[in-house]
Amino acid sequence: MKVNVTEKSPFERVLEVSVPQEQVEKAYEAAFRSALRHLSLPGFRKGKVPAAMGRRHITDDSLTAQVLEDLMPSAFSQALEETGIRPLSEPHWDILEEARDKDLVFTTTFEVLPHVEIRDYQGLEITQERPEIGEEQVASVLERIRQGQSELLTLEEERGLQEGDVALVDFHSSENGEPLPRGNAENYPMELIPGNYVQGFLENLYGMKPGEERDFEVDFPADYPSELAGKHVAFHFHLKETKIRRLPELDDAFAQAVSDKSTIEEFRAEILERMTTQVQHEAEHGVANQVFQKLLEQIQPEVVPPSLVLNHARQYSASVARDLERRGQTLPEMLSKQGRSEEDWSKHAMGIGFGEACMDILIESLARQEGIEATEEDLDPHIEQEATRTRQSEAAVRRRMREEGTLELLKSHIVRHKVMHAVVEAAKVDYVLPQPPGQEEEAPDPVADEA
Repeated sequence: MKVNVTEKSPFERVLEVSVPQEQVEKAYEAAFRSALRHLSLPGFRKGKVPAAMGRRHITDDSLTAQVLEDLMPSAFSQALEETGIRPLSEPHWDILEEARDKDLVFTTTFEVLPHVEIRDYQGLEITQERPEIGEEQVASVLERIRQGQSELLTLEEERGLQEGDVALVDFHSSENGEPLPRGNAENYPMELIPGNYVQGFLENLYGMKPGEERDFEVDFPADYPSELAGKHVAFHFHLKETKIRRLPELDDAFAQAVSDKSTIEEFRAEILERMTTQVQHEAEHGVANQVFQKLLEQIQPEVVPPSLVLNHARQYSASVARDLERRGQTLPEMLSKQGRSEEDWSKHAMGIGFGEACMDILIESLARQEGIEATEEDLDPHIEQEATRTRQSEAAVRRRMREEGTLELLKSHIVRHKVMHAVVEAAKVDYVLPQPPGQEEEAPDPVADEA
C-alpha cells in the first residue's frame, strides 16, 4: 500500500492511499462469495447457486459498494498508523480510481492539531504569590477539624441566646407584606456567628429563650450581594431550642480519632507537610498559567482547527448544562433569566472553545519541542490503581481503556502535566508573599443564603 501526505493548511492534511490491485481482487472475490450465499434463483435453494451461474447475475458493479466498504476504512487506519497522524475531525473521502483490474486510489481530508514553533519560553521572568505556612495556618486547620468533630448539646441552663450558640428556629420573612422566596423555614439550625450575617442582624436574636417569638425589621444595604439588596425586610422568629457545641480536646486521643497518627504533635507535623506541599503545587500551577498566557500570544487564529474549537465549545456547553441540571435548572432557563439569546451563548461557548483549542496547540507544540511524551512507566501507576479499584487485571484495564479511548485521554493528561512542570522549571520565578486584602469580603445573606 502506498501513502502520500499533503499539507493543505497548517491544520489540514490530505492522505492519498493506493491499495494494490491484488488486494482489490481479493476484496471482490470475498464480496462475490458473500453475495452468492444470499442469491436465490429458480430451481436452486438459497446459497446453493453454482458460482459459474452466479457470476452471470452478480456483476462487479453490484459489488463495488461492498468492496469499498471493506477496503477503504481499513486502508485508512493502516495509513494513519504508518504516518503517525491523529485526525481531529471526521475524514472527507474522495475516490480517484476504482476498478477491479486496477489499484484502488482514494484521498481523505481531515483536520489535525498543528505544530507551532514556540519561541522564547526559556527563562521567562514570573512573579508568583506563595503564602507561608506556619503554626497559625496549622492551628486554623486543626480548629476546622475540631469543629467538625464537635457535638451539639441542648443548653440546660436558663439563659438567653448569645454569640456562638446554635438556635433551632422557625422563621418567615416578607417585604411589604409579601413573603420572600427562600425566606421561610422550620426547625432551621442557625449558628450565631456574626461574620455570617448582615451587621446588626443577630442583635435582634440575642437574649431570646426557648418558646419566645420576636418580630423585627432589617434594612439591607444597596450593595448587599443577594436578592435582598436594598430591601426593607420584616422577620418573624420563633426560638424552639438552644444548643451549644462541645468541642473535643486537642490531645493525642483526638489525633488518633481523626488520623493514623499516635500523637497530636505528629498530626500537626502531617498537616504542616500537606499544606506546604499543596501551597507549592498551587504556586507552580500559577507559574505555569502565567507562562502559558504569555506563550498563547504566539498561537495565531489561522492555525486553529475549527473542528477542535467546536468540540471544546460543545463540551463546555454540556458541562454547564449538567451543572445547571444538578441545581434544578436548564440552560435555556438560565439564558432567559439573564436576558441572553442562544446566539449570545453560542458566541460565548465558541470563545471558550477557541481558548481551549489554542491551549491544546500550545501544549502539543511544547511537548514536541521538549521531546515530552507519556511513557509506559508514566501509565503504569494509573493502570495499577484502576485495576485495584475495579478488581480487574492490568491487561484487562489497559485493553478496556484503549477501546473506550480513555487511554489516549490519560496520555494527554500526563503530557500536559509534564509540560507544565517543564515550563515551571524553565522559568525564572520570584515567589512573593500575598498582599493583604484591601477590604473584607461582603457578608453573605443573613437568612436566605443559609435557608
